Amino acid sequence: MLVKERKSVMQTCHYRETATIFSFLAVILIIISLIPIWSCTYFPSRHGPGYLLMVEMVKQYFNPAYNYSTYYEIKPYLVPNLLFNITTCLFHLVFPILTAYKLALSVNVILWPLSVFYLIKVINPRKIVLGFVSFLYVYNFFFCFGHNHFCLSVPMFFFIFGYWLKYKDNLTLKNISLLNIFTSLLYLCHLFSFVLLVFVMAVYDVIKDRSIKGILSPIRLFIPGFILLVHYIILNITQSSWAKFTFQYNPIHWTMEGFVTEFLYSFSKMEMVLTGIPILCVFYLAGKRLVKGWRSIHNEPILILTGILVLLYFILPGHAFEWHRVNVRMLPFIYIFLLVCAEPITSKVVSRIFLSIIAMSTVCLFMMMTINISNAGKVVEEYTSGISKIEQNKLLLPIMLEKEYSIGQMKPLTRAHDYYNIFKGGATGRSLATLNTIVPFWYKHYPVEEYLPTVTSKDRNDICKMKGKYDYILCWGRDDEFFEILKREGVILIHQKGRVWLYKTH
Repeated sequence: MLVKERKSVMQTCHYRETATIFSFLAVILIIISLIPIWSCTYFPSRHGPGYLLMVEMVKQYFNPAYNYSTYYEIKPYLVPNLLFNITTCLFHLVFPILTAYKLALSVNVILWPLSVFYLIKVINPRKIVLGFVSFLYVYNFFFCFGHNHFCLSVPMFFFIFGYWLKYKDNLTLKNISLLNIFTSLLYLCHLFSFVLLVFVMAVYDVIKDRSIKGILSPIRLFIPGFILLVHYIILNITQSSWAKFTFQYNPIHWTMEGFVTEFLYSFSKMEMVLTGIPILCVFYLAGKRLVKGWRSIHNEPILILTGILVLLYFILPGHAFEWHRVNVRMLPFIYIFLLVCAEPITSKVVSRIFLSIIAMSTVCLFMMMTINISNAGKVVEEYTSGISKIEQNKLLLPIMLEKEYSIGQMKPLTRAHDYYNIFKGGATGRSLATLNTIVPFWYKHYPVEEYLPTVTSKDRNDICKMKGKYDYILCWGRDDEFFEILKREGVILIHQKGRVWLYKTH
């Protein structure tokens, strides 16, 4: 009896010691993971500036020093892609816009591993060491690309799913009310994650209960979200300026390649190398679990669910509405579900080795991301160097005279022109308001090209006809022939730095 008690006490002490070590390591890695975000003035995401402009308009729309109300009108619909903007707005009440954006991104980075740890703890605490792999997923393609709302929706998805699993067999009125609130917030984050959560919960119940009736059980947890979804569908059908109901499938070899490159590769292919060994270990452990539990697969709902998600990745189209990515959005969920359904590491020695590899890979990855993000941020600084040279509330025409700057799969200058409107007001005709139903501010008139025409490098010689519509022309790259045309037309060069040329039309 005494031996058993002593053994129990030793196990408890070991568990507490391990939990302390894991908690300490997680805090250290979270702190290190924030360094890349704060390593530059402008975080160089592709779509980030577009959403930041919406945030700045929330604050300055009624400010007479800004003329946003001349070109935009408020549309306070509860549409997806709002929650990250709201988070940034709250920070912007206290901090400058760029700092507020970094704080909102930092929240996203912190929530990502915490949500995975929470889900693993709910399902099987013995697998908690696998949760550290999620640090390698933080600076994924979507995060660096600027899909801020989608990236925020991923940890929310796993927090909600974990909470539901924890209480699903004894749902009280309080739990149901909280889940309705949580799922509504998820809808406001991103529509894809909201719909996927409905699907995942329904399929899990069907597998667990072995009854098709389970497909209806989660509906009561999504009532406000479903109401908002119906409204959003009607809004797009009746007022959308962009939604074209088309679907495009990628070749199978692109889809197979994208299983890795469309999630783990953003600024450099070396990112895939650093994450390779830990992820291969996870795939091995997941495969081991599949082989081990094959005969009783019906008792492994998470394992079956993961397989279904992988199948969906290959079934869903690559793009919808001509530009919206679809199947690759399954990847964050697949990679994290693989952690959850993997075979636990029972050996203390193997666990320590595995954890050491993850920690070293994570630190090296964050160091490399810091360098790449910092370098890309300097390019954005170069592009925005003319902000102080333009007057308040003017119209700006951005134009690329050479191939757009890119680093890896990232193109941080795509919407960097929005920084000019963020700090100086005015408009460009290229803000996210062109996709009206995904943002809270719409242009007052559509199509926008009728009064704010855009110009590409192919038809840039016609720009002289448009100089009366714009106050400034922002050029990236050098074209002496084009610059000579501008000079003959009386357009004045007021700023030049590196590859940036800023002209005043009149």
